[in-house]
Amino acid sequence: MSTHDLQPTTIIGIKSLARDIHKSDGIPHGNALDKAAAQAGYSNFTHARRALTSTAASLAVPIPLAAIFVTMRWRDSETKASGYETVRVALNKTLDDMIKPTQYRHDRWLGYFKRWAGDHLVSDRIAASIDNARRTACGAARTLQFMCATGLRPSSSDKTAPTGYGDTRMPGRDHASTWYDPHSKTYIALDEPYSAAVRDRQEERRDWSARHNWDVTRASWAGMYNPDGGCEMYLMSDRVKGYPVRSVEEALARIAPPIVAASCDLVTLPDGKRFESPGEIGQRTARKVPAAERKPRAGNSSVQYSMILSGSGRRPDRRMSIGGHSAVGALLKKVIAGSYGRAGVKKRIESVRCELDDWVQIEYDDRELPSSQFFELYYRDPSALPAGEKGAAGKEINRQRLAEAKAILEREYPDCAPLRRLFSKIDAAAKSLQQWKV
Repeated sequence: MSTHDLQPTTIIGIKSLARDIHKSDGIPHGNALDKAAAQAGYSNFTHARRALTSTAASLAVPIPLAAIFVTMRWRDSETKASGYETVRVALNKTLDDMIKPTQYRHDRWLGYFKRWAGDHLVSDRIAASIDNARRTACGAARTLQFMCATGLRPSSSDKTAPTGYGDTRMPGRDHASTWYDPHSKTYIALDEPYSAAVRDRQEERRDWSARHNWDVTRASWAGMYNPDGGCEMYLMSDRVKGYPVRSVEEALARIAPPIVAASCDLVTLPDGKRFESPGEIGQRTARKVPAAERKPRAGNSSVQYSMILSGSGRRPDRRMSIGGHSAVGALLKKVIAGSYGRAGVKKRIESVRCELDDWVQIEYDDRELPSSQFFELYYRDPSALPAGEKGAAGKEINRQRLAEAKAILEREYPDCAPLRRLFSKIDAAAKSLQQWKV
């Protein structure tokens, strides 16, 4: 089935289809909007917008006004494949409307991510497989659905625990979390056990809630922890001091089912390239400074670069040959393997290796440097070293390796501040090796 065969049912869906039509058919964006709307059964885009707005209003369902994207990188150590998984979530609030960046760490799923732009969450971790990356991104997407619907924010507080009793834990409680309403300053707890684990404990749970004067209600929405794996969600709150359970249940009853890996809205790009959200592109454009106001460049032989997982920095304005990267990587890996127990060497050379790994990813795309070859350059462990090349006994041969790596870098790259910073780390590591007593 082609993209053009899809039938969008929201304004966001029509706009997404229009983008695809614009790219594939080459027609102006306005015409693409009308064509996408016609494919969805409307006379034009204006008709679609009015009709969908009217329908949503009559159902009291919030209209998705924006899309938020959740991206996680993955790398499979066995197959050497790698890439990014990006899940799109249609919501009627922005990230900054829903949560502060400092609050991400309080949630089990959002804790994996950082705010990269106003419409983009990105993880600074690398998942071990594409399935794990997609599952984690969907978990964060479900959390966004929940926050958008309820206005609640994740909290690390224990204020939802009953006080004054010995049995303060709900029987069968599992995968619990605490949520805070910033307006009423009250809390509510969520309990997301596997249904099989609490099937025979419902009477016991009702007795507990009555004894503590708590409202406990199973939500019609399947929850955030593992909705497609057998979990269900219970809303729990103190009847006097807590946030009202009914308000949360009514809000959740009106939203789409929880986003799961099997049916999520994926954004895929060719050759495993990283997705850039509209907010990210606009943010970058806004940072552009007129030429007359720009500060002097750091040097004529270096350029600025930015990577989604590694931040930004400067690198040489020429690329090193793949053979050069391979040779330097092999030398550095042997030095690291031979210097365990010597933090002054190991940490510095790991830092050099990490930066060179960033540079090579910027310098070469997947066509020039396939993933199978890329994985071999800096991070595949070398063959076992002989005893004489490890520890203090191998310090001289490892000093020679550092000198050889430095010579290759000096030959392949132009003199510039980023390269000199690498050299200072290599020199400090060589000095630490020299002082290592046998």
